[in-house]
Amino acid sequence: MPKQTFFNLPKQKRDLITRLALEEFASHDYHSASLSKIVERAGIAKGSMYQYFGGKKDLYLYLFNLVGQAKLSYITSKVPDPESLDLFSYLKELMMASAGFEIHHPLEYRMGMRVVYGDSPFKEEERQQMKNAVVDFYKGLLIRGIERGELDPDLDVDAAAFLLSAVSLELGSFIMNRLDLDSEDLQSSKIDWEALEPILDTVIALIKNGIARR
Repeated sequence: MPKQTFFNLPKQKRDLITRLALEEFASHDYHSASLSKIVERAGIAKGSMYQYFGGKKDLYLYLFNLVGQAKLSYITSKVPDPESLDLFSYLKELMMASAGFEIHHPLEYRMGMRVVYGDSPFKEEERQQMKNAVVDFYKGLLIRGIERGELDPDLDVDAAAFLLSAVSLELGSFIMNRLDLDSEDLQSSKIDWEALEPILDTVIALIKNGIARR
C-alpha cells in the first residue's frame, strides 16, 4: 500500500500518478507493465516512486483496491434494495449498473479483467477466492429466489451461480461489441443507453427461461 509520502503529495500529482499507473496496468499484464514508463510520463524520478510505494506490487495492489472500491460505490449508488424487487428485475438493475461502470470506466474494467484472467502478483488460490466471492454472491440471490417461489425449487444452485458469475464478468465486453463501441466512444461517453436496455432484456430473458419456476 502507499507510504505516507504519497498521501503528502498534492492531490493533482497523486491523481496523475494513479491515472498513469492505471493506464499502464490496464494495457499490460502485471509482469509486462513498466514502472519506468509510468514515472517517465509522470515526469518524476524512478527513485521517487519507491518513496511513495514499496515497489511495483504495492502500486498494483493499491490500484486493485481503488478499482474494487470504485465499482462497489458505483453499483451501490445505482441498484435498489434487492428486497424491493423480484429476482429478475434486480438482476437487470445489477447488470445495468455493472455495465454502466464498465462502459464509463474502461481502464478500471480492463485492469479488473487482467486480474482475473491475466498474470498478476496474486497467487492462483487468491484469484480463485475472488471468483468464488462472486459465485457466492449469486448463490445467495438464487437461494432467496427459491425461498420466495420465483425459481425452480429443483434448480442446481451451483451451476446457476456459475452461469451468472460468468455472464457478469463478460457482460461489459459483450455490450461493447454489440453496440460497436471503441475507445473514443467510451472516453466521450457517446453511449446509446436506449440500445443497451434491450440487450440486457434479452440476456435476462435467456437466464429466466432457464431458471424461473415453471
